[in-house]
Amino acid sequence: MQKISARVIIDRIYRDFKPTDSNWYGDAWDMMGEAIEGIGYHVGFDKVEDTYSITSGNAKWTRKYTSIDFVEYNGLNLPLGGDKTMTGIASSDQATVVIDPYRLSRMEDLITQWDNLEAMKEGASPDDIIVYTAKQAELSKEIAKLANELSVTLNNNTIIGKYYQLLDNYILTSFAEGEIKVYGTAFPVDKDNIPMIVDTYKYRNACFFKLASLLLLQGYKHPQLNYALADERWETFRHQASNEPRIMDAAKHERFARMWTSYKFDPYAARTFFKNIEQ
Repeated sequence: MQKISARVIIDRIYRDFKPTDSNWYGDAWDMMGEAIEGIGYHVGFDKVEDTYSITSGNAKWTRKYTSIDFVEYNGLNLPLGGDKTMTGIASSDQATVVIDPYRLSRMEDLITQWDNLEAMKEGASPDDIIVYTAKQAELSKEIAKLANELSVTLNNNTIIGKYYQLLDNYILTSFAEGEIKVYGTAFPVDKDNIPMIVDTYKYRNACFFKLASLLLLQGYKHPQLNYALADERWETFRHQASNEPRIMDAAKHERFARMWTSYKFDPYAARTFFKNIEQ
């Protein structure tokens, strides 16, 4: 399927509408998403492999991912979150059972506390012995719980004790510095990080007339188009475009709807005349 940058639609809006302000630009990406949803399919997703340098325990995403298959650190799989019991991510290696050194260290610390309380009982008053015994009972419960969790089933390729988390446009790691590789799928973008659309005459026109109709509703003017005509042409090209390649099923349709909103660009970028984005 041929792809082209969605910038061609924005350029056409500039050419045909000649808007006198830039307020519409931030909304244009939402409008484009509505057009693609209405058509019913898009260019699909690309398998990607990206390298990030971690600084101060985080790195900013350079693209928007639709899903992350796994993250690699020092040649090993990095688990999501702090769950050290999870199996290896995206790996088919045979799982092994190991002792979690972090839980083992905690249990040894609890046993030391229990032993110290036992030593404190010697020469203590009856009331103190009751208090110490009660504390030992609580420690014994936690020791027993940890004893059942010491054995960790994991993939040989998975790191224990290190992990990553996701927060907005950042990946956070349990270590301050390093390099990671992210493997996943992402919506295709051009060199300026602008999403790609299907490059056919009907598809491009469908997207244009959807944006045009919505801009006319916002009060923007076009020398020939009014809302009714633009909406009529949108419906015509939408049906023609939807009959070309494959159509998204319900799951892919919903997935796209959730994903596209993350591509909405800075609505104020046009006020700086999109400085340097053409470089």
